[in-house]
Amino acid sequence: MITSKGLGGLITSLLDGSGPEMLQRATFVPAEGNPAFADQLDEFNRLKGEGVGDRSVWEQTGIYAGAATGNTPVAEITDDSADFLDGLPPVTGVDNNEYNPLGKAFNHPELFDQDPSQYPLADINLETTDQTPASTRKGYYHPGNLREAEKIFLSLGEETPDSTSARSVLLHELQHAVQERHEHMPGGASPSSLNELGVGQYLADNSPDFMELVPEDRRLTEEQLEYIDSNPEFTVNDVYAYLFNDGEALARATQNRRDLTDEERRAKFPEDSLDVPSEALILYQEAVSALKKQ
Repeated sequence: MITSKGLGGLITSLLDGSGPEMLQRATFVPAEGNPAFADQLDEFNRLKGEGVGDRSVWEQTGIYAGAATGNTPVAEITDDSADFLDGLPPVTGVDNNEYNPLGKAFNHPELFDQDPSQYPLADINLETTDQTPASTRKGYYHPGNLREAEKIFLSLGEETPDSTSARSVLLHELQHAVQERHEHMPGGASPSSLNELGVGQYLADNSPDFMELVPEDRRLTEEQLEYIDSNPEFTVNDVYAYLFNDGEALARATQNRRDLTDEERRAKFPEDSLDVPSEALILYQEAVSALKKQ
């Protein structure tokens, strides 16, 4: 019998691309309001005003705005020097609710030094555990609310046994933290939250062919389908809706660009790094917009 723990790990790798072999090399950040990209943004706006195509604009400026960013102009900051300060951080544990500020365990000088937000990314709470949680997630980002502080959760169990794999997961979640800090930039989601919103069911009812947009290498296996059928929190429609979530797609794109040099990164249009077609992201956005109006 397939356990939820083992199969959940397969689903996690399928959806977020955060297997141990992944080494994220660049984080997308909003270009607007960031002095480091002021000249590039001026040129971006000039070229767009002249009707220059998105690919050419990217090649000339290194700024992209499209389906995966909610049309918010973004640039890339290298992750090359981002790493844990002294190996894997200590386990804080979930039960005792202990936290360490992220900056005490992990440094990302390019990102942290250019962070224009009121609440520094380095001050995000970092929660770690050596146990793989019931949800089987290797990591997640929580934006915080009145009852709980903003945090990044990182499992240091068997799913992320070393600093290389843990670093990849942490950078993926930092991408979501950046998204959360910019109101016009799409953020992440989870299959269960999309189930609550009704996004998966909406897509199934209004775009019955939407699953045809799922690439062959992203389709769920029979074992994974069996697990989902036994899980009351979400359906197959919700899992694929999660795959089409624009914020998640952008976070995975950063990992897909992990081995590119600066020159290669400029030459490769960001949408070519997406693992789902941009049409799928547009369908997802239309579904969310329609549900908000109901």
